[in-house]
Amino acid sequence: MSRVSDQQSAHNPVDNVAVNAWMAALSAAAPDITKWFDRDVWTKALENNGYTVTRS
Repeated sequence: MSRVSDQQSAHNPVDNVAVNAWMAALSAAAPDITKWFDRDVWTKALENNGYTVTRS
């Protein structure tokens, strides 16, 4: 795609609608990390490797 085409599509509301729909579909398909993310395990792994974890 040429640079002019990229600039023109950025101002095309139809393309923006398509991009917004695509981004919404990606967000809906994203995994819910709270189902598999164990905060304590992650914190311990970081600390065991020399990192400091500070939460506010």
